[in-house]
Amino acid sequence: MREKYKKFRLWKHTSLSEWNDWKWQLANRVTTVEKLQSIVTLTEEEKTEIQNCLKSLRMAITPYYATLMDPRSPACPIRKQAIPTAMD
Repeated sequence: MREKYKKFRLWKHTSLSEWNDWKWQLANRVTTVEKLQSIVTLTEEEKTEIQNCLKSLRMAITPYYATLMDPRSPACPIRKQAIPTAMD
């Protein structure tokens, strides 16, 4: 299915021309835990960790890149690159 992004509630009403527009992608980046948790499954610990990271770092994941993440696997390489985590 070419429009697999439509399975996500955030982008259900997005047209293919919008989806393929880089300006639309930048304008609709995922920047909050609330939006992120509608794309991937987050534990309470992960949510807290991300919120703490967002106090000093920015998170801005384009919708296209967000759809590449495995929503259930914290070990997903793309997810590890996109979602901030605290380092010990």
